Amino acid sequence: TEKRQAFHAQTCDAGEFQCGNGECVPEAKKCDRKYDCRDGTDETSCDYFVAAQKAHHDSHTAQQPTLPAPAHQDYEDGECSDQEFRCPYLVELKCFHYEKLCDGVDDCGDGSDEINCESGSADERVAQPNPPDHRGNCGSGQFQCRSGDCIEESLKCNRKYDCTDGSDETECDYYKAAMNRHHPNSVQHETRPAQPAGDETRRRTDDVQRREQELRRREEEERRREGEERRREQTESQREQENSRREEQRRIEEDLRRRQHEDRQRHEAEQRADAQRREEEKRRTQAEGPAKEVRFSGEHDIDGPPEDYEDAGCLEHEFMCHTGECIDKRRLCDTRIDCLDGSDEENCQETRLDEPIRHHPAAPAPPARPEQHQPATSFLEIRMKNKNLTANVLC
Repeated sequence: TEKRQAFHAQTCDAGEFQCGNGECVPEAKKCDRKYDCRDGTDETSCDYFVAAQKAHHDSHTAQQPTLPAPAHQDYEDGECSDQEFRCPYLVELKCFHYEKLCDGVDDCGDGSDEINCESGSADERVAQPNPPDHRGNCGSGQFQCRSGDCIEESLKCNRKYDCTDGSDETECDYYKAAMNRHHPNSVQHETRPAQPAGDETRRRTDDVQRREQELRRREEEERRREGEERRREQTESQREQENSRREEQRRIEEDLRRRQHEDRQRHEAEQRADAQRREEEKRRTQAEGPAKEVRFSGEHDIDGPPEDYEDAGCLEHEFMCHTGECIDKRRLCDTRIDCLDGSDEENCQETRLDEPIRHHPAAPAPPARPEQHQPATSFLEIRMKNKNLTANVLC
């Protein structure tokens, strides 16, 4: 296209004219009596345009008193500026910028700024209102406005609204070209009768309500999806926690069963060892024969067997206690007292079981005490110094 935007540049290229809105158009299109800038600034500063505006202003001022300016804008000369559109059917002066034409908004209040153009879709077109019906016959050299007014033929298409309804300009080629540039995709349609204001208001209200309902529906749908997602995440988290709890419970139960099995095996092994020891003791006792009854008289403190004890020696696989009795060497330092005096458990930290254990030599009898006559008994009463224990020994 011959037109380009220059909003981010300070100036246009050589041979181009910069419009007031920042657009750039070829310099040759300036003052060609056609609006190439969207804001019309390629024509509004031209000599012909300024002269026409001044001539029209002078003649209009001489024929009519100055119209009061509306409260919302101050117009010193009672006219719209050269970049504004005047609402043609209003008695009071009401002006809008050129770009508000055919924008789908009824700025004039009577729809006259939206005549013969589209805004968005065919359903949103603002129709031309019916002008007052007071047409009359105009004289030669005059142009009859749609409102019935008569103006000089020379004022037609002078780029200034001389008819009160603007019909002296709206059918001109420059105006139609400007409308096409302003709405390049719009298609002109035959004007249809204006809808009553109440119907238009209701239609717009219905549109707003439909949009609000659609917005609420989408918001509710979004909240529903978010709620479902949160519930799904909570369910997944609870399932993971339950699986973790069950796995921990299973591990604890397996560990408990393993410990119970180990304890049971250890207890059974101890029972078998005890039974084996009792069986060996029984066989040894049976091999030695019945015990002999020896009678002693008197009381002696002994650290070892008496001198006159003939069978002082033990077998090679046996250990002799300090009391003279013999036990199996495997019973040494097994944390069980087998000797009556406990000598099989003495010095266990210093004695190594894998070393040969020497038998205690027979200790000499202690010196005789003063003779005391005591009745003879069938048991040897032994007073042990270290243990302070009195025991009856069946020899």
